[in-house]
Amino acid sequence: GIVMWYPNLDTLDELKDPNYFNKSNLFSRSFSFKIASQPFSAGVERYAYFALDIGSCPAKKMVIKEFLHVGRNNSFEKYIEAIEISTIASFLSTEFNLIAERKDLSKVKFLNV
Repeated sequence: GIVMWYPNLDTLDELKDPNYFNKSNLFSRSFSFKIASQPFSAGVERYAYFALDIGSCPAKKMVIKEFLHVGRNNSFEKYIEAIEISTIASFLSTEFNLIAERKDLSKVKFLNV
């Protein structure tokens, strides 16, 4: 398989930059995995499967998601949109946690994927 991601956002200016989420800024990496035959959960858009990254030693546990309906509405663009959303959520959760720490509030736990 191939995993794709954008570099982590460092500033709010980067988030507001319309060119930040340009496809030329995407990183990708090939990896080998084993995936469960059945999903353990399903959301509105995607199935979630337990999987193992067998290229790592020892193999790393992971979750792989697959769109529910493959077709025109769930093309490569839909995948890129999911990557953008994840990148933004990671940045905003980090920013929130910096403020929460000063205000003695509970932090948000966001898994970087």
